[in-house]
Amino acid sequence: MDKDEFLLKRIRELANLSYQRDIVTFTDFLNLNEQNMLVSLKLHQIGVEVKLFGGYEHAERQMAAFSPEALVFPGIILLTA
Repeated sequence: MDKDEFLLKRIRELANLSYQRDIVTFTDFLNLNEQNMLVSLKLHQIGVEVKLFGGYEHAERQMAAFSPEALVFPGIILLTA
């Protein structure tokens, strides 16, 4: 299993955990390529919202937060695909 496949598997795992347990889960910091891979998964279709945030607005490396659609985080940029 290469690095990209492992990352996609981990992202799906975090998203499913968030949906099934109604909790917020987070990734480590993702680079731009990893963020693009995250967008390609279209996780909002399974009922999970993905929000990217970093140390400052428009930072190159950002963390992703997965939350059930019922939870809202004001002030965090929504990732749209």
